[in-house]
Amino acid sequence: SGRCADFQPQDRTEVMRLVSTSAYVRTPWKNGGGWSLEIASASDEMGLVWRFGLADIERDGPFSDYTGVLRRFSIVAGAGVRLTFPDGPVQVRRDETHTFPGAPAPGCALIEGPSRAFNLLMREGCGAAESAVVGGGPDIDIGPARVLVVHALQGVWRLGEMAVPTGDTLIGEGVGASRLSGPPGGRAVLVAIRCPIDHGLVIEGCVMPECSCAY
Repeated sequence: SGRCADFQPQDRTEVMRLVSTSAYVRTPWKNGGGWSLEIASASDEMGLVWRFGLADIERDGPFSDYTGVLRRFSIVAGAGVRLTFPDGPVQVRRDETHTFPGAPAPGCALIEGPSRAFNLLMREGCGAAESAVVGGGPDIDIGPARVLVVHALQGVWRLGEMAVPTGDTLIGEGVGASRLSGPPGGRAVLVAIRCPIDHGLVIEGCVMPECSCAY
């Protein structure tokens, strides 16, 4: 993708990009056990900072090992999965989110047929992040975020003047306090990443200078 304008945190400049479903990149899992649709990622001189996308879970098997990474895992379609950790199993059903270290990788068993997950992977120590599946109806007030992501699951969602059709993803950089609206019965994944500590962060060809910790 092309290079977009540098974002200067002190100017509170917002950069919004709508990523269509056709732009998602199909990639094999790290362990070869399945496929993901990568939506966006960020890296610096040390490697991956964060990445998010969709994963289709079609059979039982272990997750990939991601040492030094924190994973936020949301079921967005299907009945869900049962994850097996050293301290016991955890069930994650549709519209639920579970956060866990990327290593050791848990085992995964389908609860009732295939499921689809939204994954946010973030290198430990690179800032704070939140993610959740939200429903439409009443507007949702969102605090300032270094990176804000809206992935529309059902219905057309709006963040300010930006519309996000079903299946597409809105990525905002340097977003101030905002309001998200979705139709009754609508569903979306909302991600907020605040204050990455790395400078020279590259997001799909877009350079984000060092965070001033105002977000």
